[in-house]
Amino acid sequence: MIVAALREGRERYNSMVFLATRSFPRFDAVQFGEAIRAHLGPVVNAAARAAPDRRDAIAEPLFDLLLELHARELMSRHPAMAAAWRLLAEIPVIVAAEPARTARAVLNAASHVGPGWFKTMASIGAESLDEFLKAGRLAAWRGGMPELRDAAIAGAKTLKPALVRRVVPDADLATLASDPWWRAGERGLRIVAVTGGHRALGGPFSRPPTVAVRGGRICATDATHWWVLFADAYGQSFVRTHELPVSGAGEISIDSSGRTRSGRQWAAIPELANSSSHASTAHTLAVAFPHSHFVCLVAS
Repeated sequence: MIVAALREGRERYNSMVFLATRSFPRFDAVQFGEAIRAHLGPVVNAAARAAPDRRDAIAEPLFDLLLELHARELMSRHPAMAAAWRLLAEIPVIVAAEPARTARAVLNAASHVGPGWFKTMASIGAESLDEFLKAGRLAAWRGGMPELRDAAIAGAKTLKPALVRRVVPDADLATLASDPWWRAGERGLRIVAVTGGHRALGGPFSRPPTVAVRGGRICATDATHWWVLFADAYGQSFVRTHELPVSGAGEISIDSSGRTRSGRQWAAIPELANSSSHASTAHTLAVAFPHSHFVCLVAS
């Protein structure tokens, strides 16, 4: 089907390739032809079988997108793009209905998610793009993107329970929403993660950070920039932000010996002794140290 679509629209497609060769000196038409066979062909063929009357409506925007990616050398710079095209071939009904929007969503995800996300989404069984995007957000959160937590949980509430269970088989949504550090069999005050690091080694901080509760969230600063901490049992990340207003000391306390208290719970955690600052929300305590670029996280 891709062969027929290219043949019947050869004037349009050839002119676009010609413009690409003039606009991008490094553009390689031979390699682009190989990309059509390897990536575009399987997607268009599968989607056109699902909706034969939409063959050209599918082929044209996907050709344009592949051409843009190839011309800007994004395909070679981001190897996960190949996995994204393979996933698109696995969801032909969704691609046929909204080819451009579906492809851009999946290809954009390729820059942020790991290999497990593609495997999950290929077998998810979503029936529409809306379902696919909500399930994809849920899978990305579970795959290590805690900044998506709130949006993922909100979107999952509108999905069929069976679809949610395919993404999150080990816990119900209500449990995950109420406790960001939920793991079967784990309870009480405990160290759950160490995150951050020196900027020269891939971390965010140029000097040992200070933590504080700002704007209702745990934030960190190295005296030059501010970050919001997103953290739960699925992962931790610092996202750059502007300086937010102070909003309280938090709900979990710690003393100089590392004795930690949350409500009626308490625990002696000597690893937390001699901290330089700490900040907490209802479920998470972040502890910083005077000579470390890392932040220790405690769950309550």
